[in-house]
Amino acid sequence: QQAISQGWGQSYRKSDTVKRKIFYTAFLINYQNRSIGFLRLAYYADHFEKSMNYIISLIVLSNFIGILVLFLFTLYLGRAITLPLLRIVSIAKRISTGDLKANFPIHRKDEIGTLSNILNQLTQRMQNQIKQISTERSKIEDILKNMDIGIIVVDDHKNILHMNQKIFNLFKLENVDLKDKNFLDIIRDEPIIKAVENT
Repeated sequence: QQAISQGWGQSYRKSDTVKRKIFYTAFLINYQNRSIGFLRLAYYADHFEKSMNYIISLIVLSNFIGILVLFLFTLYLGRAITLPLLRIVSIAKRISTGDLKANFPIHRKDEIGTLSNILNQLTQRMQNQIKQISTERSKIEDILKNMDIGIIVVDDHKNILHMNQKIFNLFKLENVDLKDKNFLDIIRDEPIIKAVENT
């Protein structure tokens, strides 16, 4: 059919008779401006089959090597990204439990390095704020401790937040930690109780 339409045709297929793949080529034969027949050739190309098998083997092997290289590269890239992030998470957990001396020792110029620097700055600010709050608290405690009047600090539920030594002396209380105890369970003086409730 190809020879009729194009002058020649070619096919590479398995022969039904010899059960082997064979090249078939057909040419249209013209004589005196008239088609008189066809020339049909059949050729078993053993070297071609071997070459095709070799090429197919190379393609399969190169695909396997490519996939292996891609897998190794992805694994390396994943570790390069996930390991620093896991370190950051680990250090963040330490900081969340109160270990503010922990820092993020990741010195990189990418986004992970930027994140590490930002977290280090936040940790430093937190340390400074806690230090400042602690200093202010110590000052207030020193002031309350050394005042010559009795002081009780309570919250809106009348739970004791702070008491100075003068209160223990005034009410002849046992010198134990009364923090978070209810004011009404400790002080029985009616005018003071009314003053607290009115406040």
